[in-house]
Amino acid sequence: MPLVYDPHEKLVVLLEQFRAGAINDTQTPWLFEIIAGLIEAGENNENVARREIHEEAGLTNIKNLHLIQSFYTSPGSSSEHVYLFAATAKLKGQTKEAIYGLDSEQEDIKRHIISFNDCFKLLQQGAIRNSIAIIAIQWLQQQVYLNRL
Repeated sequence: MPLVYDPHEKLVVLLEQFRAGAINDTQTPWLFEIIAGLIEAGENNENVARREIHEEAGLTNIKNLHLIQSFYTSPGSSSEHVYLFAATAKLKGQTKEAIYGLDSEQEDIKRHIISFNDCFKLLQQGAIRNSIAIIAIQWLQQQVYLNRL
């Protein structure tokens, strides 16, 4: 699962998708997330990240893909293991909002390219409610705070 950002322009990619698990949510079942996907036979984690960046966000100009952390999402009840990546890309000039996803997977994904500050505000306001996205954005905040970006 990669968090895609532009360190020079201070822009980040967020996706917005309908999630059945949030159908009864009092706010909305459309959740902000980062890019994600499942590992298919013969793929490694990095290849999955690159493939999903293209499929879900329409981006191909990825640079510096690196692993941030790997972790279990809920080891008390699931063996799901997440590989959280960060990837840089030139986002200036990209359409701020666009629809992506594969018809074969019934995906309806709205890509947003927003400023770091707007992303951090969404997190602070509670608009980002996906745990993996929260971890990724907090990593990004930490990098900004430590003057690494």
